[in-house]
Amino acid sequence: MAGPSDSSAGGVGETPVCRTTFHRPGRDPQPAVTKRTRLPKEGGDNIPKRKGIVATKNKTNRSLKKRFKITGTGKLKHSNTKRRHLLAGRRAKNKRQARQPGVTTGPTADKYITAMGGL
Repeated sequence: MAGPSDSSAGGVGETPVCRTTFHRPGRDPQPAVTKRTRLPKEGGDNIPKRKGIVATKNKTNRSLKKRFKITGTGKLKHSNTKRRHLLAGRRAKNKRQARQPGVTTGPTADKYITAMGGL
């Protein structure tokens, strides 16, 4: 409890304040910054109790969901690059092959599938 000489606890109804000072190295010993933090309430801690253990949930990476599709075998299907503009300078064979969907496998695909919220 705050005593009568303690100035941090003001009037009735105010919450007690703990003052922590931070000193700048190489300067005078006067406090440079005073940080005000709340003291915990009397009679217990302020940590809310959880009734059961719940697994953490990750947000789905929406940009990956728009660009990739998970196939039935667990691979990533995507459209090829270099199909948007400047096509006049490309050979017909390259443009034709770029129409086919690409498939990504391996550790990169596993990472993307996890980020997409799949498997």
